[in-house]
Amino acid sequence: FEVPKLESTLEMEEGFAVTALIFRDEDTSRAFVIACRPEAPSRGIKHYIRIWPCDPLSGDPQMPGTTSQSLAPRALQRDGVIASLEDHVAPVSHLAVNSTCLVSCDASGECRLWQKNRAMACRATARLHKGPVVDVAVDRHFVYSLGEESNLRIWSMELKEVAVIQIDSIEASCLMGSFDAPLPLLSVPSQANPNEKDTASSIQFSRLSALKRPVSRWSGGQAASGRGTTSTPRGLLFVAATMSKGQSAAGENAGVLMEWSIGSTSCCQSAVIAHDVPIASIAYGPCDNGPLITCDVTGLCRIWDC
Repeated sequence: FEVPKLESTLEMEEGFAVTALIFRDEDTSRAFVIACRPEAPSRGIKHYIRIWPCDPLSGDPQMPGTTSQSLAPRALQRDGVIASLEDHVAPVSHLAVNSTCLVSCDASGECRLWQKNRAMACRATARLHKGPVVDVAVDRHFVYSLGEESNLRIWSMELKEVAVIQIDSIEASCLMGSFDAPLPLLSVPSQANPNEKDTASSIQFSRLSALKRPVSRWSGGQAASGRGTTSTPRGLLFVAATMSKGQSAAGENAGVLMEWSIGSTSCCQSAVIAHDVPIASIAYGPCDNGPLITCDVTGLCRIWDC
């Protein structure tokens, strides 16, 4: 195990706080993206996104034997930005990238899609949800977002709505177990009154908390229309939800991890009670078959073989 070594530092402007951070590209660490908000919001001060280079030093050719490992940590220049994007009027809460675009979502529910190969020009703008965006993901052809209204929305790369999937509950048969038990303890549905709604036949959620779209060649793809353009996505999507009060499978606020199959007809393939508390974030890969990592609000992380 090699101890991490500090390579570079960057100090933000005084009076600004970081709200989101991501690498600019999926497969390299040549540049990173930071979103900031003013600590004391006032009229006329915007919330910005800036991109800085972060390539390690390659050494000085005039000083043989020097490398990035032998030089002291360097301070990145605050004015050495590759791009500065200042169109958001609310704090930017989520960032996502694919090979061609950067996606940013703010606390008002507005989303902007920035084109990398056109000097980060704004390609599309849309309000994805009535309230804040809970989480966002992107693949080559679609943007995926969660809202406080407990639905998953799928958008084209022009931010035109493609599909809406309501995820406030799932069938109890989808639940495969929990992190410490192979099978959930579910009540047997009563057949005494067939007209009465059976609450044990479904799992109810109070909110959605995170999503992740696998982008490997095995785990996801997209459907093509007759003209060769993409119409609807297909493949896998992982979604995290929080258990409602009064469920027999687990306690209130337990974190549930679901695997959804996306296509012309989308459905939940399986679910597991992954945490005792809400799931805050999901990470996948970079391998074709995972692994999948979930992290809850207490800081507990679990790694799943999928």
